[in-house]
Amino acid sequence: STGPGFRGQAKGIREHFRVARAGSIMVGQGPLGECGGGLVVPRSRVRRWLAYGSVMQSIKDFYRELAEGHLMLAFQPVVWLPDSSRVLYHEGLLRHVDAQGGDVYPLALLEKHQVMRELDRSVVLCVIDSLQRDERLRLGCNISAQSAIIDPFWYPIVQQLRDFPGVAARLVIEITESATPPSIEAASEFVLCLRELGCRVAIDDFGIGYSSMARLRD
Repeated sequence: STGPGFRGQAKGIREHFRVARAGSIMVGQGPLGECGGGLVVPRSRVRRWLAYGSVMQSIKDFYRELAEGHLMLAFQPVVWLPDSSRVLYHEGLLRHVDAQGGDVYPLALLEKHQVMRELDRSVVLCVIDSLQRDERLRLGCNISAQSAIIDPFWYPIVQQLRDFPGVAARLVIEITESATPPSIEAASEFVLCLRELGCRVAIDDFGIGYSSMARLRD
């Protein structure tokens, strides 16, 4: 579910704006409209609003694809640097079930608009399910740094990992650097909690985003 905040964003914007004359948009039919005035908004600003509605529609479409089962995880090996023949675990990457390669997903938009956590939750649950079905597997997955906080959103997952320590021991959570965590304290608590459960925690593509040695020391 994408939540009520996305429902009808683009449609609502278009319904409340109409062209008044070239170069401007008239908004509403309130007192100003009744007395022959009308609130005039520059077209450039309306274009930004309509673009925002388009962004929200993209996010809504993405989560619809997820809910309808059109997205899956494809696993690739993560190898030990000194010996590439040694596979440490397999990392799950998002793919469309009908994809032929070159998939493009609005992950940056999900982070920008603070709606990444539902995807992260779905991915982690999918990986846990795979680990439960095959005890030989050791799997990992990426989550946004925005998800690095222990709160009610994570409680069911934490409880599941606590109930199945053998699964937790074979799970690797990679935190991406494309966004900042809610706070250093929250992220530290998140990492400590997962490690206490037996999970391994890694930083995805360390050094290209917001992480630094100073942050790690914090």
